[in-house]
Amino acid sequence: MKEHIALSVQRERRCFLVVGGKDSNDVLKYDTAMKKSTVLTPLNKKRSSACLARVGNYVYSIGGKVIWGSEVTDMVERLCYDDISSSWENMASMNEKRCVAGAATIHDTIFVTGGVNETPVELSSAEYYNLAFDKWTPIARMNHTRGAHVVVAVDNCLYSGAGHCDRTYLSSMERYDPRVGSWEMVAPMEKGRRWPTATVVDGLIYVIGGDIGVRTDTRTVEIYDQRANAWFPGPGLIIDRSAAASCTVRGKIYVLGGVEENVTDTSVECYDPATEKWTAETNLPCFMLNLCVTMVTV
Repeated sequence: MKEHIALSVQRERRCFLVVGGKDSNDVLKYDTAMKKSTVLTPLNKKRSSACLARVGNYVYSIGGKVIWGSEVTDMVERLCYDDISSSWENMASMNEKRCVAGAATIHDTIFVTGGVNETPVELSSAEYYNLAFDKWTPIARMNHTRGAHVVVAVDNCLYSGAGHCDRTYLSSMERYDPRVGSWEMVAPMEKGRRWPTATVVDGLIYVIGGDIGVRTDTRTVEIYDQRANAWFPGPGLIIDRSAAASCTVRGKIYVLGGVEENVTDTSVECYDPATEKWTAETNLPCFMLNLCVTMVTV
């Protein structure tokens, strides 16, 4: 099974964090304006296929696999990324162990959906984290079980889509409105894909790359307009990649890591919606760009 990387953004939000990955507990902060990276305090445990979320000056690493290829965990750690002397601290564990799940933040609430447990079986369950009480609470189950999928937040709603379920590559997308407390299906993507990555620019959801069948990695991009409930194709990546990580910084999309034809990739690509073009970025240290890393804008 592939594993996944995680990322995060800040202030004028010109930086992102890259956390964990295969056999890694490394944490790196990259300034997209200065083209400069800073190594931060490592995770307490090596973790891949985790989720990453940011609230205020804290970044949360959620779930994943503690040992490559086994031991799915429910553990949650957080780091104050603005304080160079800060260490990762353990927070309340999730209600379920899960890896290759998806996470997104609405206001100061972190939501986690789906993933794969230790059985391994894909999950339809979802839960949210209350920072004030350091507590995880279940919410309504998704309409589909899914793992290795994407989750983003747009206009105070969660969107959970793609991924796989029992060897089926999913093209479906569903939306959760916390004010209503239920999931509803929205328009599906053109292609089913697992291990894609996703981010949001100007209210549009970009679903990027992934595996579209029998280890066939793709560079294709689909863009969802939630106002029109419609998908349209976007400019493709420079290379095929799945199990990569992405985030949006100052209106541009950054994608890094992942695999191409079962070979770990160490490159970084940047997409500018104004020019509708992808360009190759300065590579980050190779040790950070392995399979199943996570990233987030800070």
